[in-house]
Amino acid sequence: MSFTSYSNTPKALGKANFPASLFLFNLTKANEFYFVTNAYIFAMKQDNIMLGIDGLYRYPTPNVFQDARICWGKNEEAIKNFKSLAALNGAVRRFFTAPFNSDLFATHNLSPKFPWGKLTRTPDSDTAEQYLSFLTKNPFDNEWLVPHTSEFKNFDTAIKTIFAS
Repeated sequence: MSFTSYSNTPKALGKANFPASLFLFNLTKANEFYFVTNAYIFAMKQDNIMLGIDGLYRYPTPNVFQDARICWGKNEEAIKNFKSLAALNGAVRRFFTAPFNSDLFATHNLSPKFPWGKLTRTPDSDTAEQYLSFLTKNPFDNEWLVPHTSEFKNFDTAIKTIFAS
């Protein structure tokens, strides 16, 4: 995935590898349009098997609230209305190609095993930018993932929590 930092001015950081992701969208249908009321992202240690009991983890990027909701920033209006469910692929692409900023980046979303000491520190870059830059040169280790909170600890509980509201 290609990433851009937006702390002061847009700066391309390059391509980084991240763990498998799971997106969940709350949709409302109005006439021929689907309206996105909320979107969530989770990390998974496995790449393609999704059982109800599989664990979910905090997605280790900026632009994600503590409750796993995605912060779309200026892209929010562009992802709200879709004419088909297939068009949601565009929302996923938009998340991964949107500029990241550090306002929602929380270092505690990664385990203490993450090698923070190996980040390249420059005076004009913030922690999120340093982190993403590090991942353009180093593979992501799933051991750095942090289990999500109890209401999102696995697929079944996440579905029940998200769609109960």
